[in-house]
Amino acid sequence: MLKSLELKNIALIDEASVVFDDGLNVLSGETGSGKSVLIDSINFVLGAKAEKTMIRYGENQCSATAVFSVDDRPMLRETLISLGIDGDEEELIVSRKMSVDQKGSIRVNGMPVTSAMLRKITSLLVDVHGQSDHFSLLSEGEQLRVVDCFCDRSLQ
Repeated sequence: MLKSLELKNIALIDEASVVFDDGLNVLSGETGSGKSVLIDSINFVLGAKAEKTMIRYGENQCSATAVFSVDDRPMLRETLISLGIDGDEEELIVSRKMSVDQKGSIRVNGMPVTSAMLRKITSLLVDVHGQSDHFSLLSEGEQLRVVDCFCDRSLQ
């Protein structure tokens, strides 16, 4: 689960810190409020190809750091260990920087990794869905399924 996201010099954002709660988190807001910047930043830290246009105007580099809770993820732990990264931690910290000359660095729990290694790790952490994927939520059955996933069944 994504616990937090720290951003610096990304698009119009000077610095921002977003803390996610357990369960369902929803990004909503007016057009131009930064929802897409947050999603692009998550994709960036997960290993997506990044363009230098992502760097805030007038700055030399940008960075994003994501903290994930990784309890009960045996496949992830095995992958981390196979890549020489400590897999015994309860949290996984992924940080990525990029400069205007498109040089960058990627670290997982403080260890430098390649973009291919990062994608191998993050593919086991998160699925990001695009803008039109929300249309499934227009279905009443899908709405009930989503809500049921996050309800405390002990209240029933």
